[in-house]
Amino acid sequence: MSDKRRVLVLCVDVDDDVGRILNVRTPIRGEENVLRLAQEYALREPEDSDVNALFAALKEYRELKESGDVDVDIAVVAGDPAGGVKANMAVLRRVEELLKEKNYDYAILVSDGPTDELVAYVLKDKLRVEDIKRVVVQQSKGIEETFIIVTRYIRKLFEESEYRKNSLGIPGSLVILYAALSIILPAYLWQVLLLILGTVMLVKGFSLDESIKNLYESRPLTFVAYIISAMMLLLALVGGLQVTSYIEGLTGTEYIGYFLLAVVGEQIYVADLLVVSAALPLVGKALDSLSMGKELSNVDIGILTFILVFRQALIEAGNLMKGVGSAASFMLWTIISVVAMSITMTLARIIGSKVSKKA
Repeated sequence: MSDKRRVLVLCVDVDDDVGRILNVRTPIRGEENVLRLAQEYALREPEDSDVNALFAALKEYRELKESGDVDVDIAVVAGDPAGGVKANMAVLRRVEELLKEKNYDYAILVSDGPTDELVAYVLKDKLRVEDIKRVVVQQSKGIEETFIIVTRYIRKLFEESEYRKNSLGIPGSLVILYAALSIILPAYLWQVLLLILGTVMLVKGFSLDESIKNLYESRPLTFVAYIISAMMLLLALVGGLQVTSYIEGLTGTEYIGYFLLAVVGEQIYVADLLVVSAALPLVGKALDSLSMGKELSNVDIGILTFILVFRQALIEAGNLMKGVGSAASFMLWTIISVVAMSITMTLARIIGSKVSKKA
């Protein structure tokens, strides 16, 4: 038995250009099969960077084979034209097919760009990627050749679905957003636009979109409640700012008071919208628990009660900040809110224990 380490030179075509154009299915294993594939694809698409990746993989394979230090194999796997998660999962399935026939100590990934290099992260639980060989094509420095290359990549941005959503979809969304905000909130156009862009960057930067997806799949009513809550909060901010922007000569405390008591829609205070915005996620969480047959959280019930009763304390606080309210009224309603929360939590705990005993 050989003591040489088993190495797989793996060429990955995430968007499956090779399979789609040549009408072949991967994985394709072995030097002769990969060489035949590379030659056929080069004849069909000589300008595609995947051609360089295929021949670079063959070069890497032959160098390792000639060294005699490892037991080396070569294979090509493809993803899906849709790109993204679907393509990565397709690559993972095809690598698993390879591993059913033979196990490897590690792999050397040959890639023609950063998109394919993301595969290394996807494969980490199935196959250790020891090295990534990124193929960079050398180009002529002449002005005419540079113009042709730039034109080719610009056309690629507009024609291929993988890049089109970034080159057209995102800028188009920003243009529509700018036009809509210029009509609805011309005075706060850039502030709101920067707020939205900052939120998107925050979500993508910390992968909050995955958390949002998991929340939607596990607790759909809570997810809907969060969406409505965010809309209520935005409405409260916009409505309050519109009212207070016309009032001059206020101190910071007075400004907050007028903001809380600003009327939105001729009937609703900003304070009411803030209370509803804070209460909705708890209501959604409770409805999800009931739909799944789970017990309601005593803490959530208590906090929900506190928020609803504290609404009057918030109104009194606004009046107090405006200079027309009473500190005693604010303190009274704050105490009432705390007492109501304590009573509700106690009752919920007693009822829950009785239900558990009967069950």
